[in-house]
Amino acid sequence: MTDKKYQKLRDVIIKNVPSIMELKFGCFVEGIKTKNIDCEELGKGMFIQNLTDKTMEILFKEETYQWEKIKNVPLKGLKIIGRQITLCDILETTKKLKSDYYFKKNVNEISGTEQIADRWDFKNNSLTSQSEETKLFLYNLLVDKK
Repeated sequence: MTDKKYQKLRDVIIKNVPSIMELKFGCFVEGIKTKNIDCEELGKGMFIQNLTDKTMEILFKEETYQWEKIKNVPLKGLKIIGRQITLCDILETTKKLKSDYYFKKNVNEISGTEQIADRWDFKNNSLTSQSEETKLFLYNLLVDKK
């Protein structure tokens, strides 16, 4: 799946489950800047909690691939990437789209849910960890509506 198709799929899911983009524990952010450590800009990290109305605490994965907790990171200038998209988000999206294409194609909710579940890798519950076949199936179902 191309990056463009993946982004379209992600956009449809986020439109139907906007909580993915809420700045809560587990939400990924980028554009992190801090003067508390050697480098000026860290890039991406995972939000832990707000410390004040202007600063937060994040986890940042260093080059050594170990997570480091950093406090007092300014909120200003951050881009919210969102939390991982899970099977629950996929099912919520299909439920919200049921009056449209999804339920016209599938006889009932159970059969449509089973089609998704049959393809989903439950050991890795994030959309990014799914096979290309699964992502393409979801793209065709939710975006292209084939």
